[in-house]
Amino acid sequence: MASALVHIEKFLSNPILWGIAALIAIALGLSGRLSVTASTVLIWIACAMASFGAYQIFVYFEMDLALRVLATIASICVLGIASLLVVRWMNAKPLVEVQATRTGPAAPSSPPTTKKEARAKETQRLKSGALDPINGLTDLGWSIKNEKDGLLFEISAKPIPDMAKSAVFFRLLDKPFNVNLQQVSSIGGLHLLSGIRNLVAVEIGASGISDLSELHDFKELGALIVSQTPFNSTDQLDVSALTGLTGLRSLNLNTSRVANIEPVRAMRELASLNIGGTLVHDLSPLQTITTLRNLDVRDSKVTDLAPVAGSKGLEELSIDGKQVPSLPSLV
Repeated sequence: MASALVHIEKFLSNPILWGIAALIAIALGLSGRLSVTASTVLIWIACAMASFGAYQIFVYFEMDLALRVLATIASICVLGIASLLVVRWMNAKPLVEVQATRTGPAAPSSPPTTKKEARAKETQRLKSGALDPINGLTDLGWSIKNEKDGLLFEISAKPIPDMAKSAVFFRLLDKPFNVNLQQVSSIGGLHLLSGIRNLVAVEIGASGISDLSELHDFKELGALIVSQTPFNSTDQLDVSALTGLTGLRSLNLNTSRVANIEPVRAMRELASLNIGGTLVHDLSPLQTITTLRNLDVRDSKVTDLAPVAGSKGLEELSIDGKQVPSLPSLV
């Protein structure tokens, strides 16, 4: 019995045996027949047993105790480093798809998805993960207020957050919300919020921008406020992109450096327009707007109110002294 145990001990303490065991574990892990975790455990066991075997060899050759200890420590370090490198390599290397070889050739890959489909899939994935969009937007840097007509998300005097990530969370909201950007130097990425059903209004104030191209695709937006823009420049604000906002019902450009309101011709549902304090002088684009109810032209360059004479639904008109002489044209 004792002799058998001695033979078993010699067998198990053979470093070559455990080297072979480590190679087998690596092969099984890379082939996918054994998980990387299980392969890693076997590799570390083989490393430990090989170190023990090396110690037994040092004992067999009757090495000095100090030298034996140093040699054993060196063996452990070398085997440990080698095992660590192998394990890291295995974790980084893609595994062979064993299942594909068993069931036949893999199915053809699906065609690439559009950006819209990709956003929809990402939104669905986040919904299935039950993520809280409020917490997500707060973490990105949005200030949030609970208003009577919905949620207000605000950025003031700092760069706007990552809009790609923000858009994913905004699409998860199940109640109306407004976006308010104050004193921002850029609105880059804002276009990613287009098409979000619960986005009711966008407000941009005291901004350094000189065009509104990021808003071109907001066809379903109900209200837009752009005030005191550009804030620190004498450049005019280009609003030509607003031709795409065909569903807009309220437009407020108060005190912005706007000289032309030609885009409002496309806004067939526009009910309220504020161009007070702007550079606008021509109201002719309003001639075909039959839905207009409120108009504010105070402190603008407008002197002729005749273009709105046909607006039979006009209920409130705010003017100053410059427009008084043209009031008879409305009668």
